[in-house]
Amino acid sequence: MSLRGFQDGQYNMTFDGIPFGNASDMGHTTSSLFISHFLGEAQIDRGPGTASTIGNATFGGTMGFTSKNPAARMGTTLYGTCGSFNTRAGGIEFDTGKTRMGRAFIDMQHEETNGYLTNSSERRSNLMFKDVIDLAPETTLTIETTYNKEWQYTT
Repeated sequence: MSLRGFQDGQYNMTFDGIPFGNASDMGHTTSSLFISHFLGEAQIDRGPGTASTIGNATFGGTMGFTSKNPAARMGTTLYGTCGSFNTRAGGIEFDTGKTRMGRAFIDMQHEETNGYLTNSSERRSNLMFKDVIDLAPETTLTIETTYNKEWQYTT
């Protein structure tokens, strides 16, 4: 992946404002990228940012991902997709809606693929929980956690 001609490791990536990447260099492992169903939006900052922009490689810009917010109404959502090479994914999300304490959701997803190349299959299971608690009219506390388990067979 590149951003405006800058190769991986020459730009910053954040999730909810927290930089992430490979610990041994400034690159980003593609398997560590986030599940699209967990994302609320992506913002691209084309410049190096300000002195308050945190991260290892802000000179190439920043890809800022934010997690989605819990829905205002209670509900359950089933979702799924399928594609080439026996690729399939599906999940379920439950939103509490607005409660006295705030609002929360839990989202569970599983995906599998045989892969384009022979013996390049992959399985991935993911869980995300987010709770936004209203402490005061202008103050919230957010509790968020994810669990990801991935199995890859590469040749």
